[in-house]
Amino acid sequence: MNEFMNWLRVELLRSRSLDWGTGSWEIRWVKDGVAKFISYYSTSGLAAKFGVSEDDILGFIDSPPVISELEGKSFTLSWKDGCIALAWLEEGVGDWKTHTTVHYHEDNGKYYSKCRMTTTVVYLDGTERVVHDTGDPRRVCITKEEFNKAVRHIRRNSDKQT
Repeated sequence: MNEFMNWLRVELLRSRSLDWGTGSWEIRWVKDGVAKFISYYSTSGLAAKFGVSEDDILGFIDSPPVISELEGKSFTLSWKDGCIALAWLEEGVGDWKTHTTVHYHEDNGKYYSKCRMTTTVVYLDGTERVVHDTGDPRRVCITKEEFNKAVRHIRRNSDKQT
């Protein structure tokens, strides 16, 4: 139980700063300016991580220490279809933007691509906060066929925009 509580506290901190760690996640817009953020974690994965059964994990969820921890931080924790869902509401959020930049180039007969993703929260007052950035992209060597396919795709999309 102590290991689970430590894991939960870390996930609560990560979630509040919009760093989802190892879980998958989604955003639902509840109403203007209010977003519901949900992180999902595999029950079997958590059971294996802590060396307990899935029933033990489900028992932890309903325990008074976990309920108390969640209530104090305005989170909810539920279980469905083999996953635990950790959810919270965030007020003042106007938008959630993901920007992807991909560059392809040739250098001395070799073909490369570089990709960078940046995720930004836009608040109702217009300020923005970058919550995820893959950083300066490193170039990856790709085949000539992959390069040509990407170039055709880019040209098709640019033709649609004109």
